[in-house]
Amino acid sequence: MPGVARVLDRLQGQGAACALAAGAGLAAGLGHPPYSLPALFLLGLGVGALLLCTRQGWVHAGTLGLCFGAGHFGLTLSWLVEPFLVFRDSVWLAPIVAGLMIVGMSLFWMIAFALAWIVGASRLEKCLALALFLTLSGMLREHAFSGFPWALPAYVWSESPIAQVASATGSHGLTLLTALVAVLPVAFGRSARGWTLALALLATMAGLGQIRQSTQLVLPRDQPVVRLVQPNIPQHLKWSPEHAAEFLQRMYRLSVQPGDRSLSQIIWPETAITFEAYKHEEVTQFKWLSDAVGNIPMIVGIPSWRGDRPFNSMLFIDSSGKVSDVYDKRHLVPFGEYVPFYGLLARFGISAVARVERFGFTAGADDGHVYVGPLGRMTPVICYEMVFPREVRMRPRPDVIVQITNDAWFGEFSGPQQHFAQSRMRSIELGLPLLRVANTGISAATDAHGRVLSSLDVGEQGFLDVSVPPPLPPTIYARFGELPALLLLAASAALLVRRRLVHRV
Repeated sequence: MPGVARVLDRLQGQGAACALAAGAGLAAGLGHPPYSLPALFLLGLGVGALLLCTRQGWVHAGTLGLCFGAGHFGLTLSWLVEPFLVFRDSVWLAPIVAGLMIVGMSLFWMIAFALAWIVGASRLEKCLALALFLTLSGMLREHAFSGFPWALPAYVWSESPIAQVASATGSHGLTLLTALVAVLPVAFGRSARGWTLALALLATMAGLGQIRQSTQLVLPRDQPVVRLVQPNIPQHLKWSPEHAAEFLQRMYRLSVQPGDRSLSQIIWPETAITFEAYKHEEVTQFKWLSDAVGNIPMIVGIPSWRGDRPFNSMLFIDSSGKVSDVYDKRHLVPFGEYVPFYGLLARFGISAVARVERFGFTAGADDGHVYVGPLGRMTPVICYEMVFPREVRMRPRPDVIVQITNDAWFGEFSGPQQHFAQSRMRSIELGLPLLRVANTGISAATDAHGRVLSSLDVGEQGFLDVSVPPPLPPTIYARFGELPALLLLAASAALLVRRRLVHRV
């Protein structure tokens, strides 16, 4: 039966190609923190582009993209199992939820590979189209289904001067340039032209990044000093009433330790105070807290209540203990801070993922408010919000970004490192210093180039006293947002269309 034999041969060939694509995706995932090996990302995506050019039909191309994405996101999103290991009653959900998320993210890459095969007639066209559609898929991931733009290709440069290019192009524009560097050697086949173009583009990005990063920022002598407190509270005990007083005392002790300089502000991490100390709207006094830390203004993460509505909040407390301002987290984590279809899913144990009352937190209002305190004009960001470039950029321009977070949910290996890399990218994009305070790490201060000035690693208990670095003038990205990325995409699309027209003639 020669017909059956040919089908089996094709299936075996496709199986081998899928296995190779998954391996290439896995190699690409090693470009991201904590591994930070961008050369492997370029190599992995280059192999993916080469496999794309050998496929016959968009279905086969899409299957390759799905396998590539499974390898890539299987590694970069492996931390998704960690929240389910905190409370053992929901551990059985870990492979299900993590698997669904990995497949869901891989579908975006599947579509990108399939569209690249459909649009591209030649090897060059397929490679250009792949870079273009991978970038568009990242943009779509920022918006679709409440958004999850994690592990963008741009983030492989987080430890490199090339990351500075995002100050002009944003992360999505840097994603396109990164993809082009990876696929250009494949696009021109055996010709050295592809390697020449790729190396020239890579060298240009590195040179521009090095020039921008070489600028020294001078700290004025009167810059305020802020203490970042990292209590390192285990997540499985964090919400325990029996340990509330112990953990509060730990944060007190860290806050009042003597330092070399007088403090202008103390910052505690997300949900640092876990009991209902701010239960009612009329409760605006935290004199007991202010007195305990020596009447120093504070920024504190706490679950706050207005009536019967809970919010994940950041309180601004002045030296007298009065709550001068409140920021409520606007972009909540599905299944982490609120549970869609709670009544139905609670029957299957999903409620264990969001251990908050009934339907979880309420999203805060987007009022364009500017928060002003001892540190100057501040943009407050709580945890997950930092992974969305547009959300941080669209707020009124401040002097500093203040992020509080609880990365204990992410484990210790890859999740906190990837989250920190994305936080630094927001600093680079906007030319703003960053003060980041995490429960279990990574807490850090960066300058307006995203360079780490001081930090506490995952699992450390302690504090940092840091002078707040000055901001830079608004970057190109701060002024124009995604416009540079869209112009790069338009130029790539125009080149692709021109190639198609020439090919038809």
